[in-house]
Amino acid sequence: MIPPLGFTSCPPFLQRHLCSPRRSKAKTASHSSHSSIDQYPVSPHSPPIAKVTRPSQSHPHPPAPTPTSPISRLPVELLTRVFTHVPRIEFEESLQAVQTLVQTAPPPKPTWMAITQVCQHWRAITTNCKDFWSYIPLQTSLHWVEASLSRSYPCPISFSVDFSTAPRPEWYRSAALSALKAMSRVRQVHLRGSAVTNSEFRREALRLLDGSSAPVLEAFSVQGQTPRDSVTLSDNIFLRRVATALCSLTLAYCGVYPSSPLFRAPLLSLRLVNCHVEFPLEVLSSLPQLRTLVLENTHGTRIENSSDVLHLPQLQHVELTNVSDVIAFLLQSILNPSSSFLSITCTDYVDIEEPLDDLTLLHTVTSNLSPVFSTYLERAHGEGYDFPLLEIASPTSTAKKTLVLLDPDSSPATQQLHFSLIWVDMPKPIDLFSEMLSMFPTIVLRHIHTLRMQETPLRTADARSRLLPFAAFHDKARDEAVRGLLAIVMGQKLLPALRQVSLEGVDFKNLDVDMLARVLVHRQRLSTVSGGKISLSLRNCLMDLGTIRGLRDCLGSDAVDVT
Repeated sequence: MIPPLGFTSCPPFLQRHLCSPRRSKAKTASHSSHSSIDQYPVSPHSPPIAKVTRPSQSHPHPPAPTPTSPISRLPVELLTRVFTHVPRIEFEESLQAVQTLVQTAPPPKPTWMAITQVCQHWRAITTNCKDFWSYIPLQTSLHWVEASLSRSYPCPISFSVDFSTAPRPEWYRSAALSALKAMSRVRQVHLRGSAVTNSEFRREALRLLDGSSAPVLEAFSVQGQTPRDSVTLSDNIFLRRVATALCSLTLAYCGVYPSSPLFRAPLLSLRLVNCHVEFPLEVLSSLPQLRTLVLENTHGTRIENSSDVLHLPQLQHVELTNVSDVIAFLLQSILNPSSSFLSITCTDYVDIEEPLDDLTLLHTVTSNLSPVFSTYLERAHGEGYDFPLLEIASPTSTAKKTLVLLDPDSSPATQQLHFSLIWVDMPKPIDLFSEMLSMFPTIVLRHIHTLRMQETPLRTADARSRLLPFAAFHDKARDEAVRGLLAIVMGQKLLPALRQVSLEGVDFKNLDVDMLARVLVHRQRLSTVSGGKISLSLRNCLMDLGTIRGLRDCLGSDAVDVT
């Protein structure tokens, strides 16, 4: 007999299919019959109490049975696929949400186990489905961890372990170690720390990894939280054996050597965040099949003067965050397809020890990256990628300025170049976005015909709290983006082929409409001389009819498109 889970109410994702029909039927039956049902409170960990029906003196016939929910009429094979989909989705969502949760808060408990208590039919299906139990719920109880481990055997399992010192039940540590002892059938394992980590618990877990092979491991991540809490991974991990199924590796605040067996696995995705990576090319040289590469704030990189180029023909997604000379070294040393997504964030202001004024810092970044961008973008242009759309991204902080080159005819995940600068508040205003354009070669700038700015609005709750610091940062970043857009439009030599300015999601209460109109009229006159015409596209913008009429009077009725 399967013990009950103790859920006192139907979970939200089942209410539509289960609760409404039963409640409506029960309500109808209560009005049409004199029989009554006594209900008693049920303890979360006690077996279900049978409902006692008092005999009716006036109604000889028993009440009609509760109708079967429509979803229960599906074939068992299809129901099994639906049931196994739910724990997988909840597990993936928990991995994505863990970065946004408060570190001291316990992770949310999964709701997928409520499926087992809906009815005997569903309980029988889930009991006989090993894949349903393969996502080990360490947040629930020792009983359900052990039950999931036994019921999923011998299927591959997945779980996440949190080493934080947040208050946890005494059984959590033993349950996590029990799951780690089953490494021979682990498909995914994610080890996470916090600002305050239980180091002894983590060391014990890492020792288990050193003494176990991982023949079916597909995804592995180890994430510390601070430089003082960095994790050192032994070369003896997985008994020095190569995890032949490992395709995704994420390490944050970790120390690992290029000789580690982790880098000899057939990785498709590699993410290194705040790790010491002295010889990144040595690591990447053994990963020709790599498709996703993220190197964020890696340190200790040695810049070598070599003409050797590393070919990564499958690489489709690259994110590099570092000082500009390290980024330039990596881009010069790695040859990836022109169709790949490329995101670059320069942190020179953060990482350079000596203080520099704004223009000196900008010129330093420019001198490092301009030759690299020229080579990269000219090669892309030769292969047919023109990047005709330039976007000023709406940042969440004034510290990050971002320009995005886009090919609108391509997939959103490819044919893009994000170029960002981590910046300091400038004592005197400079046209930073205009200066950033000098990074790009002329062959690219003369093909850009659309300049776009999108404003990401604050959430309703945040918008009401205008005194909060992040609300002020949002407003300042938006204002700087608007000024940057106007400066680029004014400078005809920057984008000589510009024919459209696109604003999306902009609240015109925060915009100097007169200045916008004057800048566009000035640019339109210059464009007319060269045989072109500039237009304004407004999508999902907040404005009144008077503003629209005024812009159309200045630019022409056919030059302002509002959607």
